[in-house]
Amino acid sequence: MRTLRLFALVALVVTGSLAAAACSSSKGGPIEGRTWHVRGFADASGTMIDSPLTVPLDARYEGGNVTGSSGCSTFAGTYTVSGEVLTVSDIEVQQNTCDAIAMDANATYMAALPKAATFRIDGTELIVYDKDGKEILHCRDERAAQQR
Repeated sequence: MRTLRLFALVALVVTGSLAAAACSSSKGGPIEGRTWHVRGFADASGTMIDSPLTVPLDARYEGGNVTGSSGCSTFAGTYTVSGEVLTVSDIEVQQNTCDAIAMDANATYMAALPKAATFRIDGTELIVYDKDGKEILHCRDERAAQQR
């Protein structure tokens, strides 16, 4: 009888832990009012690659407008969020000339961003997926991460 109670207690603790873990990473989330620094993005073949450390790539979603840095250029566009659905459109890039690494990162990031279909927030991480459910952007709210 004692073993059965212990087993039930352990099962309850494990179930609660799994439920808490599932809740910490949910689809959708508070995307607005944070500057999301791109840590990785999908290249033309769909392979996730790390963002070059020397190239600032970010996005800020605020009131239906998305703005940010795409390497050596800046961009602005519009977005909508409905639950976990994210649509980014009407992107205009203020193109500048820079080195080949930044130009490549700029082109790849600007090609990935309008493919956004869904997203999830996991703490200070923003993961964006295309319509097929493949990860296309992995971003981090650096300021929130530093405040922890």
